[in-house]
Amino acid sequence: MIRFRGVTRCNTRIIRTLQPVSLKFSPLGTRFRTFSEKADGSKDSSSTSLLEYRGLYTDSYKKLKAFSLASLTLATMVTPFMFLIESSIPAGGKAILGITAMSTSSLSTALIAWAGSSYVTGLRVDDGGRRLEFTTTTIFLRNIKTVVYDPMFLEPAEEYFIKVRLRRSIRIPMAEVERQGMALSDGQEETVAESLDPSGNVKGWWAVRWRREGEAGFVGECREVGKIRSGFNIDPDVIRQYIKR
Repeated sequence: MIRFRGVTRCNTRIIRTLQPVSLKFSPLGTRFRTFSEKADGSKDSSSTSLLEYRGLYTDSYKKLKAFSLASLTLATMVTPFMFLIESSIPAGGKAILGITAMSTSSLSTALIAWAGSSYVTGLRVDDGGRRLEFTTTTIFLRNIKTVVYDPMFLEPAEEYFIKVRLRRSIRIPMAEVERQGMALSDGQEETVAESLDPSGNVKGWWAVRWRREGEAGFVGECREVGKIRSGFNIDPDVIRQYIKR
């Protein structure tokens, strides 16, 4: 049984509940599974992995990030000794040197973490091209898995270090809804993607809320709940190549 997490609010806390939902079909002809069946992101035993892609610069990126972290750690450890060692440099000069070393190392580490946060080190395509699992890393090289349950919610992007992103909105004509037999209703809310930390806990999810526009069709307005990785640095052609339309 396909299950999803609906979103309800109690005071300021977000409560995630489980409810059954039927399968639908996206305009691309792929099965539209709105929520993961398990919070740990494990796939069904019947799913078949079509692709396990590994980023071309994964090793270089990890080495660069490890070097930046090591340099920041070294600068943090060495700076206090600058004030303990006797030298002709006045205390003010030592303070300036220490601040310069710390700020430079911190800035470079932060820039590398920001630029590389969206880099896809791995991609798994399961369920006949219907389920995409992107792997990115944190500043401390911990893997973050973002599962997208329907590729129609991805679009090309022209941002710094981001080539693919989750859509903010999507429009489906009524003719397509009827042709595909999509069970959409006005005000219906579903999750189309979610990010999981290394322990399998859900960090955040991408929710779509459908709004009917008369006989024209449905418009889905997407929003972020929690903290989800919504942009990815990966060539769109890599994704298109392995998605069954």
